[in-house]
Amino acid sequence: MHHVRLLGAAFLAAASVAIAGCGSGGDGCGTNASYAAAVRFNGTIYTGLALPEGRRVGVGRPIGTGSGRCDQDVTVRAIVGVPPAAAVAVVAPGETKTQEVFLAPGFLPAMASHPLHAAIFDVRRRWTTDLRRRCRRPITLGGVVASAGTSPQLLVGGRIVIIDGLTSYHGPRHAGLPYLRGGERLTVRGRACRGTRIVAQLIRARR
Repeated sequence: MHHVRLLGAAFLAAASVAIAGCGSGGDGCGTNASYAAAVRFNGTIYTGLALPEGRRVGVGRPIGTGSGRCDQDVTVRAIVGVPPAAAVAVVAPGETKTQEVFLAPGFLPAMASHPLHAAIFDVRRRWTTDLRRRCRRPITLGGVVASAGTSPQLLVGGRIVIIDGLTSYHGPRHAGLPYLRGGERLTVRGRACRGTRIVAQLIRARR
């Protein structure tokens, strides 16, 4: 499955469920916010993402209280094997696994080093394999990251830089993981496609 499409569909699904819940009256704004589009925790807005069908991750200990849909307080839980700075979970009491995760911006889950990469993407089929074959012209691009969220694309110098599990990274880290908060200066080595897209082979970043 094309993982840009997968990510977009998952984000839209999570958002639409949350919007429907908030607009349905008291029942929609209950204390169970496991289907919220976003959770605010420790000053960070974590974006909800539904994992592909059949995939679930383990839920760990409670780590604090955040605010979910309709500003309801929710208990934020750690995800097994994932630094809470990068992603968290919100589940019903007694649940030990979840199909929905909440991702912090800047942590690049499309890279293989992200602990949720295998859960989010179909690592058996590198979706950029065909794209890499079609995008043959070597290119080196320099510029500043315009924004950094959780998407497998970055906007750098007016070009769309596509990253995936095959992209190498040298640059700032947070919680031990590649981290771009926006404003970093990047040098990208990759293959140019038609239009503005570049498939990144190597990213070097500095603040």
